[in-house]
Amino acid sequence: MDRHPVAQGSVPRRLHLPKLRKLRSNANAQAHGTAIGSCEAGNLTLWGFWLVRNVAPIPRVSPNMKWVQLSFATFTTMAALVQVSLAQMGGGSVYNGQQGNPADILRQQRALTDQEIPPTLNSVFLDASVLMNIHADAYVALFGISEEGVTLADARAKVHEKLAKFKKDLMSFGESPKNVFVDFVAQNRIYGFHVDGTVATEQVTGFELKENVSIKCGSQSEVDSLIALAAKDGVFDLIKVDYVLTNLDAVRSKLVEVASQVIHQKKKDYQKLLGVAFRSSPQLYVDRFNAFFPTEMYASYQAAEGDNVNPGYELRNYVVHGARKMRTFYYNPLTGKGFDKVVNPIVTDPVVQCTLYIKLRFESGSDSRLTTMSKSIR
Repeated sequence: MDRHPVAQGSVPRRLHLPKLRKLRSNANAQAHGTAIGSCEAGNLTLWGFWLVRNVAPIPRVSPNMKWVQLSFATFTTMAALVQVSLAQMGGGSVYNGQQGNPADILRQQRALTDQEIPPTLNSVFLDASVLMNIHADAYVALFGISEEGVTLADARAKVHEKLAKFKKDLMSFGESPKNVFVDFVAQNRIYGFHVDGTVATEQVTGFELKENVSIKCGSQSEVDSLIALAAKDGVFDLIKVDYVLTNLDAVRSKLVEVASQVIHQKKKDYQKLLGVAFRSSPQLYVDRFNAFFPTEMYASYQAAEGDNVNPGYELRNYVVHGARKMRTFYYNPLTGKGFDKVVNPIVTDPVVQCTLYIKLRFESGSDSRLTTMSKSIR
């Protein structure tokens, strides 16, 4: 006979505690694995559903006790479901780990130096951090051409032949000659070894000539078309693409306007909600403007798993041929984290990101005790 009363209409069911402990131990071991995958999270979810099915109908002492049991089981199931969602939303970028990010630069810049510490106990700092995503006004694509020859003249002839064909196709594509610039980079000797018996002698075997071609473009789609055109002419080396803003003054003015709105709103909130009194005109303490271009905002990762075999000293008897593992590169811009306001927050393509951080010093309402204390500290 059960010692606990059973609600009318319910079926008495005993809970086997050893089985529950074993199941919880297995679930915890899976949940604390080195990688949070759908398999482990799925097992944890099944464990949560098992609790809902088995723990909830346990004979209860009081209605409150049953509510606690149901709440615990429901909470466990919801936590497992959340874990599944997070695991599936990570993507391959989770292999990137903790990498350096321009956001760290911004945080370092906001740290107070000795010159930025309030000089009096009545001083109040208000700051604003603003981010603005801007599409470039123009783009400059830089292609590299390199050829080798037995003599320097041979290498130069090959480069000029390829360059002439590329420039001709650029003109037919609609590019203006003033938007195309050829930059001579370098000419190098190529060395090789001549083997005579047991002696290998290094000597000049040829020459290499390098030139770069800069092309101004009006849109990203034009850059994509130029890449295909260059590959057709045997120019495969796209060195970089520069993003150009033609009016940084206007960008800065917009950032200052948005930052001032943020500070005025903070001031109004502190006065209304906290009763802070601002007595004097503010003094500008910090004014830091930054621009981050897409060429410095790319990150990479290599998503691959493999076996690790340690044969000991016998490894020298084997030639290990590893498989080629793909490395993925992706655009990793600044997010809205740490900013008071983001202008044009949705980013679907690489953009120029400009930031402004300003800090103003205000004098708050006078307090004779604080003033005396400030003088004594000095």
